[in-house]
Amino acid sequence: MPVRQIENGATLRPNCVYVIPPGADLTTDGTVFRLAPMSTAYGSPDGFDIFLKSLARTTQGRAITVILSGMAADGSAALGALRESGGVCFAQDDAQCNGMPTNAIATGKVDHIGSAAAIAALLSEHQSLPLS
Repeated sequence: MPVRQIENGATLRPNCVYVIPPGADLTTDGTVFRLAPMSTAYGSPDGFDIFLKSLARTTQGRAITVILSGMAADGSAALGALRESGGVCFAQDDAQCNGMPTNAIATGKVDHIGSAAAIAALLSEHQSLPLS
């Protein structure tokens, strides 16, 4: 899958991996990405939560989220909304920078847990995955 850094106004495409640019909050209406300056001070990020909540509101269960690495608990607060919308979450269990995946796993809202290689293998079969 192609990996792209998100640009404001870019259209979401299936089978792409998107990366949020530094210093930005990201939302989506389910079709287009919207970037805004980061709303919280450095050291207290919640940008991934902001994005996942907008994704949950707009994608009707078509979202697959993968948490491979990161510090603190960003994203964990939104996993309930993501699951309630029918989305799926993967988290890496052996990340060197393991704050985000460990905190996500601790919520009990992660559908699939494993190494990056195991997650990649599951993603290649994603159409046959149960959506929890």
